[in-house]
Amino acid sequence: MLQKIGGGGRPQPYEKSDGRYIDGVGKSQEMWMPKMVKGGLYDGAGSEEDVERIKLSKEEKKKLVQDIMSFKPIELQIGNGKIRAEFDKFSVRKNIYDVGRSDVLGYNFKISNIKNIPDFIKSSKYDKSKLEKGKGTAQHKDVCNWHYFVNEIKDKEKVFDMVVNIRDKGAKQYFYEIFFTEKNKV
Repeated sequence: MLQKIGGGGRPQPYEKSDGRYIDGVGKSQEMWMPKMVKGGLYDGAGSEEDVERIKLSKEEKKKLVQDIMSFKPIELQIGNGKIRAEFDKFSVRKNIYDVGRSDVLGYNFKISNIKNIPDFIKSSKYDKSKLEKGKGTAQHKDVCNWHYFVNEIKDKEKVFDMVVNIRDKGAKQYFYEIFFTEKNKV
């Protein structure tokens, strides 16, 4: 169970019993993975503070990587034009090995529903595009634009906002981060 520490008007860190901290917006000083429970991944019941993430086994990661890499390119509408985005090694890294901008419940939902990701993306709507800012990391190499698509995904009694981030390299487009946050979360 996580305990609130500190005070003040902004989100405060939470400390696990072993001394590791999670900041007030769900980020951790270490990489955390969703909690495994009998029958599969955590189902999202309870509050986010009750969710403890653990590392996935190598076999579980390998299966998720295979699932993502087997997805076919997806055609998406941007105004009067279309792009055809596909998954690559950065898609895998950003969506399995990194919690990224998903909150805890959103990350758990994404991992638990990885095979539904293409359908979620196909039903998303174009939101905006941004020019590349010239970062020197490998995932930014040759990128000219970033495109963002949004969707609202309902699951049982929870609703998630989904944002799809796409790297546009001119001739080819690649999915980067697909993140989920619980809707209307304060």
